[in-house]
Amino acid sequence: MRSRLRRTDRTPSTAREWLESPHLSFIAFSVARRHSLSPNDLPDLLQEIRIALWEAGIDRAINVSWVFHTANHKVVDLERQNHSSNAEPDGNRTVSCQGQDPELLHLLRACAGGLPAPLDKFYELRYEQGLSQRATAARMGLDRSSIQRMDRHCRRFMKDGVNR
Repeated sequence: MRSRLRRTDRTPSTAREWLESPHLSFIAFSVARRHSLSPNDLPDLLQEIRIALWEAGIDRAINVSWVFHTANHKVVDLERQNHSSNAEPDGNRTVSCQGQDPELLHLLRACAGGLPAPLDKFYELRYEQGLSQRATAARMGLDRSSIQRMDRHCRRFMKDGVNR
């Protein structure tokens, strides 16, 4: 990913400099956007990155790669926290369409009707039946990273279908 840090900008070199740098907010925002993190979670992400910088040691040399790497890990942690708060008692997060706006469900089902076969099967298991990523992967005989990739493809395919 291209950073908007220009070569003329002085990139912070220690944890203390990063804590005081406006670049930290930009990195948090860009990582949050890349992961489709809720805007409400951006302050939490920024705080988690600051805590990691502080814990690394205030005078420790820190480069931009370390900050991006840490931000990506903190996003995953926040997503896990958000998912666990939406979990059922058995810890299996559901993403079922049940209880949603009927008009929205009709639109989603219409978009999903044009999905290629593997994505259609994924959509059925993950969104219609509300299975977790792990359960969907087991049913489809795939690993979780493949399911995550299918999720991105499914969303992109449906978004492109709506924008046609």
